[in-house]
Amino acid sequence: MLSLWIDAATGVRAIALDPEPFGKTDAGQLIAVTHELVHAEQWEQVRGQNAGNVAGAHAAFFGASHLDYAIREVLAERRALQSVDRRLGGLDPQQAGHSRRFIEGWQSVVTALRGSPVP
Repeated sequence: MLSLWIDAATGVRAIALDPEPFGKTDAGQLIAVTHELVHAEQWEQVRGQNAGNVAGAHAAFFGASHLDYAIREVLAERRALQSVDRRLGGLDPQQAGHSRRFIEGWQSVVTALRGSPVP
C-alpha cells in the first residue's frame, strides 16, 4: 500500500509504501505511485488555497468531509490511470481493471454521500 503523509508542522511530504505494490505488474506499480503523486499535487493546491499556512492546509486536506475525500480518490486514480496509459502507449483491460474497479467503488461512495458522479 502506498500513502501520502504530510507533517502537520512543517508541510514535509512523504510517500510511504509497504511491500504490496511490488506484487503488482509494472503498470500497476506506476499507477499506484502516480496516484500518490497526484495526491501530493492536490495537497499543494490546498496549501495554496490556505495561503501557504501548513496547519490550515493540513486541517482542510486531512479533515475533509467523506464526500471530498471520495472525490479526491476518484480524481487521483483517474488521472493516474490516464497518465500511465499515455506513458506506456496503452494498457490492456487487465492492466487497467484494478483502477477501473477502484474508480467505480469510489464513485459509488460519492453518489451514496449524495454527491454528483465525478466526471
